[in-house]
Amino acid sequence: MLANWLFYNGVRYEYERDYEHRTSDAGHGQYRPDFYYPDIDTYHEHWALNRNGQPPPQFTRYLQGMRWKLDTHERYGTDLLQTTSATVRDGSAFDYLARELTDRGVELDPNPYREAVGPEPLEDGQLLSLIRTFLVHVKSNRLTQPQLRDRAAAMSGDRMRAARFLDLFFPIFDGWSKACMLPTRSTSRT
Repeated sequence: MLANWLFYNGVRYEYERDYEHRTSDAGHGQYRPDFYYPDIDTYHEHWALNRNGQPPPQFTRYLQGMRWKLDTHERYGTDLLQTTSATVRDGSAFDYLARELTDRGVELDPNPYREAVGPEPLEDGQLLSLIRTFLVHVKSNRLTQPQLRDRAAAMSGDRMRAARFLDLFFPIFDGWSKACMLPTRSTSRT
């Protein structure tokens, strides 16, 4: 969401670029802040914190790592912007970024028609093939909607993307099941 906002507004950034100072030692690897804004020589960390300032319970030692990163910026005097999961969810992260970036001289250029860089989005046929393959796996393994939601939530990767894929998949699956006159598998295992 942050990268999309930055792209939409024409903000040049580098994602997880090596920090400008060597930080690797016996206890730490080379530090790679989430974002770096080369036009204003500013870093940006996005913290996985809720509105109470707490990380998810499974993120052991997260707060210690966070403290180390903050201390690193303080030690070297580098400029740091900070957002949290909670501020992205409530929208205030974007107001904060707009204010902080423009205060540092970045000119925001909102443009919904900006040409995207990177790999092209999936073609319709590729998406259909992906959904068809997923549907076969769901049926052959007799997976239910709650089971798939639980698996998506427990993923170590991009859980939000997995959840959105399931949001797209289930109406298709249920429509296919009805067309085949089969009971849907979204709520039962029969």
